[in-house]
Amino acid sequence: MSDIGDPVSAPHSPSPLEKYREWLVKAEHQASQDFDKAILTLAGGALGLSLVFVDPTKLVGPLRASWLLGLSWLSLAVSLLASLSSLLTSRRALRISIEQLDSERLAREAPGGKWATYTERLNVAAACLLFAGVIFLVTFGWLNMGRVSHGNQAPVTKASGTTAPAAQPTAKPAGKGLPTSTTTAAEEDAGAARRHK
Repeated sequence: MSDIGDPVSAPHSPSPLEKYREWLVKAEHQASQDFDKAILTLAGGALGLSLVFVDPTKLVGPLRASWLLGLSWLSLAVSLLASLSSLLTSRRALRISIEQLDSERLAREAPGGKWATYTERLNVAAACLLFAGVIFLVTFGWLNMGRVSHGNQAPVTKASGTTAPAAQPTAKPAGKGLPTSTTTAAEEDAGAARRHK
């Protein structure tokens, strides 16, 4: 009986599950580059823009409805926290999905488990809070139009909330209160002659 050699194995083509796993590995590193990046950029930019309203050198009048500015800060700050938290939960959900795929549990369990649910809820919360924060900030800015200086304007007085008038230079009265000289020309000549002696 002649020996039968090992058949040449055909090139292995990845199965749909293997392709899905490869996509999960790549998505683990790129999950936060679109939606989360937009939330962080917009919320951080809106917070920086709102700081103009608390710069005393820029104000030319008392602020109205300052509580709207506080609500805007709160909404934008919580939106940033929710977006950052979603990055962590997203990575955890992707890691669990890979473990489910490796242990053949993906067909019986939801991909990512509860962490995928947490990620979705945090993303929705971040978007809603960003929208609310922008609405509060725009409303506050509309109510306070013309109260932020764009150039050299007089500051606002704290007591009355009105602009202080610019200081005007005062001219000294000409010759008032100054001693007048009663020395005659003859006396000046005599004094000069004594100094030359």
